[in-house]
Amino acid sequence: MTNAPTPDRTYEILAGILELRGPAAGLAYLNDGVPHRYTAIYRLDCGNLRSVHLHDKRGEIMQSFLAEVPLGDSFCQFVLRDGISR
Repeated sequence: MTNAPTPDRTYEILAGILELRGPAAGLAYLNDGVPHRYTAIYRLDCGNLRSVHLHDKRGEIMQSFLAEVPLGDSFCQFVLRDGISR
């Protein structure tokens, strides 16, 4: 587990992990390159974000507050609106 993004993370490596080991392993790979605890894939459904896959750096059971989040209460609303994340 690292504390900062690493430049050796590439799309090609991620694609290989996804193909061979699936989305859970892909999220673990992405999460290992950043300092934050959670990395997730959410599906937008009727104004709510529903967790499809979630990786917790601590390996704990998913917190219920992460299972479903109203879009208006999430950071994702800004990404969808602006098309970018900084």
